[in-house]
Amino acid sequence: MSRAKHLAGAVVLIAGAALLAQLFDLVVLPPAMGWFAWTAFMIAALVRFVLDWRSRKALPPPADPTPARSALTVIVATGMVAATRTVGDSGTLADYQAPGAILAATAILALAAFRFAARNRDRIGEARFESASNVD
Repeated sequence: MSRAKHLAGAVVLIAGAALLAQLFDLVVLPPAMGWFAWTAFMIAALVRFVLDWRSRKALPPPADPTPARSALTVIVATGMVAATRTVGDSGTLADYQAPGAILAATAILALAAFRFAARNRDRIGEARFESASNVD
């Protein structure tokens, strides 16, 4: 990985963390700093996207996702949406109890589903049926 890719990734991580902290009212950034963080995040993300795209053009296409990876992705995405939708507005600790419980349950369920799908990989997949009817 090139230095530019590492630098862009670091800027995305730091600026993204600052923006998330401001979003959840953990820090208060001055308006100029917020715009700088947002601009740095967008530019670095674009640079990282271009560098990733250029480095992957010669690679073969990735294989289909495994059932374990698909299950993990669906469960984590659903859990994250559910947790963000249940956060209260007052900012007290009580507002984060339900999302915390949802995230804990999501982690447990995702781990269980990943292990199940990884162990039963050959038995999970698309159903294919032989059709006896001939339509002419």
